[in-house]
Amino acid sequence: MCPACPRVAPAPTRAETPARPRPEPVEERAFLPNRPGLLAALVRGADALEPGAWDVVEPPATLAGLPAGDVILCHLRNVAWHPVSGVVCDDAGRFPAAPAEQARRMPAPPRAGAGRLPRLERAAIWASQGARENFGHYIFDALTGLHFMAAHSLLDRFPAVSAPLGNWQRDLLAAAGLAGRNREIGADWIAVDELVYVSTMAHYLQRNGGLLHALARAFRPQPPAAPPAGAPVYLSRRGYSGRIMVNEPMLERALAAEGARIVQSERLTVAEQMALMHATSTLIGPSGAALANLCFLTPGARVIELRPPGLGETWIEIATANLGLGHRILRGEGPLTASEIPLRKRLAQLPRRLSGRYAYAFRMDVPAVMATLRAG
Repeated sequence: MCPACPRVAPAPTRAETPARPRPEPVEERAFLPNRPGLLAALVRGADALEPGAWDVVEPPATLAGLPAGDVILCHLRNVAWHPVSGVVCDDAGRFPAAPAEQARRMPAPPRAGAGRLPRLERAAIWASQGARENFGHYIFDALTGLHFMAAHSLLDRFPAVSAPLGNWQRDLLAAAGLAGRNREIGADWIAVDELVYVSTMAHYLQRNGGLLHALARAFRPQPPAAPPAGAPVYLSRRGYSGRIMVNEPMLERALAAEGARIVQSERLTVAEQMALMHATSTLIGPSGAALANLCFLTPGARVIELRPPGLGETWIEIATANLGLGHRILRGEGPLTASEIPLRKRLAQLPRRLSGRYAYAFRMDVPAVMATLRAG
């Protein structure tokens, strides 16, 4: 725990009143005034505006011909924060958009009267629900914002807080030089007199810019002059049922015969994943969160992304351009008919289909992947 973090005052033992209706998220710029120089004002302890303010800390930019950046710092007064979902609610019943972006559902906010809730005088939030559950979102959406606030001394006045984290998340905090800068709080709603966050929480993954670049430097402060010559690394997604590559075992055998290391990143510690990335000049894998490991590569290394047909996410294109990495996209073949998908794969996807979550299958051209690997 950060020694500067305040204690959470206990909630009074008063019966709760019924929750009010759940409003939709509201864009911060729609109800908060713009205050140029907000970051410097908050750091020096200037008088705060009511109900808060925002300012741009990363202007829009373009990387790989795609939009990046446009990050704002937000400051709110007299709000309630829900650690598990990451969302915030103000006294007017509004959910500011950035913390709410990845919440699976909006929790019922408390009624006015913050005295009924545990209370923090000041806090900095940084981890949305999606970031707490997904490796890629955790690095791109959460750690980028936390690292920015730490680097600009905001955490000296606004202690960082989050819901309880897992060991791999704490390990990534330490790898980014942020060990001891966050306090984990296991509570429901908490009243906060003054709250800050940056809008990286709202899918910075899809528009990453300078804040990701700074975080990557923290992960690898002194990279070698040239990419290492270690074996290529393939990040297998065999254990994932959302997007299934039906011929992934065949591809893995071909890659292994070429000297590549086949790994399932979810079975490795953070230190093991970073060591693999530090030692290789080529990272190969299907589109997905595991490719967030590219943040640990040495500039000049390359990423071969095996992208399912119809997938429109471009975050890897932006991130590789951002971090000075080569990037090659090989598109898979599909959609596949039911007869082309092994029965056990169809059964593995059945729970997702029944719940309405996306689930599809594709095939990669294995000779094309091998030719791309050999081409260097």
